This record gives sequence, C-alpha cells and structure tokens, in this order.
Amino acid sequence: MSLSVGLVRIDYSKSPRSGAAYDYAMKLAFYDDGDSWRLSSEGNVIAEFRYDVLARHAMDYIESSNLPSNEAHELMRWVRGLPWSQGHVMLHFGY
Repeated sequence: MSLSVGLVRIDYSKSPRSGAAYDYAMKLAFYDDGDSWRLSSEGNVIAEFRYDVLARHAMDYIESSNLPSNEAHELMRWVRGLPWSQGHVMLHFGY
C-alpha cells in the first residue's frame, strides 16, 4: 500500500452569489449519485466531481427545472468556469 497526500485549499471566489447557478449549487450540495466522492458533517460537504458527471447533472437540472436559456447559460458558465484539474473538481459547500 502507498500513501498519497494532497493539499486541500478552499477558495470561495467561484461561489455563485445569486441566480440559477446559486440555486443549482444549493441542490448540488445534497446531490449524491454514488459516483462522486463526498464527505459531510454538520452543515459542511466536500465533494469531488468529474466534469462529465457534473455537466450531465447540470443539463438534467436545467431540463427538469425548465430554466430559460439565459439562466441555463449562466449555470453552465459557472460549471465550465470551475477550477477543473485533470477533469475533476473538489467543492466545499457550507450551509
């Protein structure tokens, strides 16, 4: 067995403040597809997502919420603008 140690830095600069991306992030904090790694405790969630999984989930959310195109574009801009690294992103949700 080998040990891997990674540094986790939390940067809230990509946090949506309002609108469709904010509403989606609130839903995403509770999303568990069984495919994404997550840890939760007392109002905090740390979850890692693959780009393809999150993009597909966002599109499903857009369709099921019947978002108008301007809000759908806002949400997808937020998803694409996250700091993806090798097709993954780790997010912290505090609520």
